[in-house]
Amino acid sequence: MARWPIPPAAGLAALFWGLFSAIAYSNAGVDMFDSLLGAAAAGAWMLVWAMRLCLHLWRNRRSRPRLPREALFYWTFEPAALAVVFVLSVGGVFAKARFLASERALADYAASVRSGQEPPQDEGSRGRRVGLYLVSSTERLDGGAVRFITGNDGLMDAAGFVHSPGGPPPHLGEDSYRPFRGAWYLWRQSW
Repeated sequence: MARWPIPPAAGLAALFWGLFSAIAYSNAGVDMFDSLLGAAAAGAWMLVWAMRLCLHLWRNRRSRPRLPREALFYWTFEPAALAVVFVLSVGGVFAKARFLASERALADYAASVRSGQEPPQDEGSRGRRVGLYLVSSTERLDGGAVRFITGNDGLMDAAGFVHSPGGPPPHLGEDSYRPFRGAWYLWRQSW
């Protein structure tokens, strides 16, 4: 019977890291708490990996150094999994995938708010599920733009999307917008 080339705990850690990153880094903004938790988890994981590697090298210091393919995969899997998920997160792959999976629902919701079928949602109200997002606030703007908050960004800012088919949305206060996809903009509500 062939042995699994990676430790089960490493496979679970990689799975957990991937799921955590796919959820935490797929919103319009990234919450400060999620960033700190992710950095602490990744740091702890790599510290344990480095300690295991050092222990392995110490135990095998007198034997001839040889690294069969199985051992190479065994020792590179964890840092490679961490790096791949990090690149996917920073590259916005998770955010784009979540948005694409929810775009139709978000567009329908924006159209119903724009037409008056759905009332705008106050920030203090209970969140509403739209696609894969929990929308906590919705606002109709001049020019037909509809914007909604889907999460936090940083320590105190909120983040979300703006659907503005008529061009760039109007700037209010210290809010900032960044083109995202077609008539969609990423919105950061600053305080």
